[in-house]
Amino acid sequence: MTVPAGVAIATRDLDVLSRQAHAIRVDVLRMIAPIGQGYLQQGLGAAEIFTALYFAELRLDPQDPAAPDRDRCLLSTAHNSAVFHATLAARGLLPRERLWTYCQDGSPVEINVSERLGPLVEATCGSLGQGLSVAVGMALSARRRGRGHRIYVILGDGELREGQVWEAAMAAGSFGLGNLCVV
Repeated sequence: MTVPAGVAIATRDLDVLSRQAHAIRVDVLRMIAPIGQGYLQQGLGAAEIFTALYFAELRLDPQDPAAPDRDRCLLSTAHNSAVFHATLAARGLLPRERLWTYCQDGSPVEINVSERLGPLVEATCGSLGQGLSVAVGMALSARRRGRGHRIYVILGDGELREGQVWEAAMAAGSFGLGNLCVV
């Protein structure tokens, strides 16, 4: 795999991952400061989670972001949109210059992540509690089709109070979905 210039590669080196999380935080600040809106605190607080997922855990190829056997990651909470976008750009999955269009009219880099961004947005999960239900369906489908990819879903603390989340969690346990990872 050829990595474009300026794009970080996947690694498990903790020093490299720490520096990458810092760089992602800087981009989150640069995205939000000029417009005065967005999810700054969440972006600063979740940088390590997104860095670990996109640089050390998820199997994906920036040269083929829609590869059928890539791991999937669903963002169930909109509160992590800025860090999600900054992470995709750092990993080479989104042109970095697009970050500076965050929350602008007509930009696919929206405050609520949607499929307009491209193939790495598996579903728009703006209503609290939907992400885990979608992820359970995707994990079940992958297993039934004999696919080896994993499904990751990032949940927010507020949506953990939604009944739909716990119904999806019980369904995942009932189905024995070993290819589903909930953060």
